[in-house]
Amino acid sequence: MQDSSLMRGNTVRKPAAPILLLITASFLSGCIPAVVGGIAGSEAARSETTSPEKIKEYVRTHDVKPRIARAMEREEVVKGMNVRQVELVDGKPKKTVQLEEQTARVYAIVDSSGTVWEQKTVYFEDGEVARVEEDR
Repeated sequence: MQDSSLMRGNTVRKPAAPILLLITASFLSGCIPAVVGGIAGSEAARSETTSPEKIKEYVRTHDVKPRIARAMEREEVVKGMNVRQVELVDGKPKKTVQLEEQTARVYAIVDSSGTVWEQKTVYFEDGEVARVEEDR
């Protein structure tokens, strides 16, 4: 005979103990704080070179196309920005690679163990953003 709760189409919940055990073990071992600290460290490095105030000041004091100014205020990188504008939005890159006709600047959020959590590659041609690739 089948359980009447299954016959009515109700779902049977599985115990959450294994998931809770993994989460608890992660906190006790210090893994999660290390990840959060590493990500916060990447954000701190970014904030040394950029801030909403610096972006607003740059837009106010430079001749910036309106669509680029709006993107900068949203802290987004878009096609047509120059290197300085990208640095104001994303800070200094982790790495710069010179390709045949382009320069690729790689931005990443890395934790203290070296794990990359997010990566953005900005490709420049003739000093302007040609394309942006984001890996999350």
